Amino acid sequence: CQCRLPEGTPEPPPAPPAPGPDSQDKPKGPKKDQPRSQLVIRNLADGTEFRLPQTGGWAAAPSGGGILFRQMVQAGEEGSLQWLALKTGAPASKNLLGGPDFYCTGITWLEKGTLAAVLAGREDSAGEPANLALWLFDERDGSLRKLVDPAADMPGRCLSGKETPVWSKDGGRVFISMKACPPAPGNGEKTPL
Repeated sequence: CQCRLPEGTPEPPPAPPAPGPDSQDKPKGPKKDQPRSQLVIRNLADGTEFRLPQTGGWAAAPSGGGILFRQMVQAGEEGSLQWLALKTGAPASKNLLGGPDFYCTGITWLEKGTLAAVLAGREDSAGEPANLALWLFDERDGSLRKLVDPAADMPGRCLSGKETPVWSKDGGRVFISMKACPPAPGNGEKTPL
């Protein structure tokens, strides 16, 4: 499946897609069983460090301006997708999206661009991604907008959380993996994010 960016989105310079450090961010079962890691950011010029506890997947902006990361939590708490701005002096994070049983994966930056694609939704009771939507983050203004919501746009279809979104070489499309939705336990209806 491919998605065309909305009208008015500036055309980024052509660049090939590149795998990022987010490849460790594949579903591995329930959150409570996933190891939590601490992301350490060290300023090589002065040796100062900034630590992000309990991260589960991250990707640095090609500009060096910041990092998108998933804040992981214990079961029953709210997780989140956060933006850590690095070019504004002291690092400061901004909560972009989250909630109970929050899940996100596939944080992928457009190479040499300011846009990142993210799959985000929630985890079901088995710890598997459910109701994922494709979101677009723009580093220039810190905005996050939903591009594809299969629950609303494509009934019966779901985004796969096992594949990372891939940018086209010209940066005008994002390729995502779709699958048929399994029926939800009980009444067969999906619960929206």
